[in-house]
Amino acid sequence: QSSVTVTVKPSPLTTAPDAGTVPSATGGEAVSNVAANDQIGGNPAVIGSNATVGEDPANPWPGQFHLDPATGKVTVDPGTPAGTYPLTYQLCETLNPSNCTLETVTVTVSTGTISAQPDAGTVPSTGGVAIPNVVGNDQINGGVVNVAGPTPNATLKPTGAWPPGITLNTTTGEVVVAAGTPAGTYPLTYQLCEVANPSNCATAAVTV
Repeated sequence: QSSVTVTVKPSPLTTAPDAGTVPSATGGEAVSNVAANDQIGGNPAVIGSNATVGEDPANPWPGQFHLDPATGKVTVDPGTPAGTYPLTYQLCETLNPSNCTLETVTVTVSTGTISAQPDAGTVPSTGGVAIPNVVGNDQINGGVVNVAGPTPNATLKPTGAWPPGITLNTTTGEVVVAAGTPAGTYPLTYQLCEVANPSNCATAAVTV
């Protein structure tokens, strides 16, 4: 009687790095499927068939980043600070769950686009509201600027030297002139910054 020993080896895993970019303000899908450019045994890696994916067990992802194990999709939460985030995912063979390898997925979170437009207004010597809202004609990522409410997307502040008697309400954008302010033309400026990325700012002129 003789015996035959057969060794069944796990399939070789071939992976390639992934990368994607999302805007900080809205977040969204950075990579549709991290396994789309990977192979198992020379065949395409198909999640739910011959492959599984998950976050690197030894290096959990930050809370704003998510990997869907059913699809391989990488998503980012809105409001994630801008920056480049190197993450690691794990690809495993379904038939041999311990046959795994690690690969990188680099997610770039980009700053928003701020458009701050000049404003102008006139008041009599009795004072009053010169401009109802300086951010009313501004945009962040092509959308409305919100400097108040429970979830503002921008902060507002006066810059330079604003003279006594002319004030900027940073929660409403209103420019108010006090009664008795000397007549004249006052060139002023304000700064608009993105909440998610406080260093991403734009400056605009206000002429009263």
